[in-house]
Amino acid sequence: MWRLVSLDGSSLHVADTAENDIAFGYPGASRAEGSFPQARFVALVENGTHVLFGTRLGRYADMVHVLRPGMLCLADRQFFRHALWNAGAATGADLLWRVKSNLHLLRATALADGSYTRRPDH
Repeated sequence: MWRLVSLDGSSLHVADTAENDIAFGYPGASRAEGSFPQARFVALVENGTHVLFGTRLGRYADMVHVLRPGMLCLADRQFFRHALWNAGAATGADLLWRVKSNLHLLRATALADGSYTRRPDH
């Protein structure tokens, strides 16, 4: 049985100080910078209980090392990057990530029902 988890992230407004500007920066907007610096955090979320675990300030790449064998990690299409996928796969966890429809994938294994598994282009 898998432990079903999702990779997710968000951002939080932090105080408008010089220190936070240096540490986190301001988000871009259509006409100017945002009003407050924003701290980004990433977390793995246990789907059934909604428990955040392994939460970190930083990038998604900082999070995948928390995955373990026996976990099935879901992620939306904005998370897919070849290096991030490889890092997640190296943990022994199973990955089920959406990808953009225009991503070119090669057939890896033909299955008896006519479907097939795919792998990213290199």
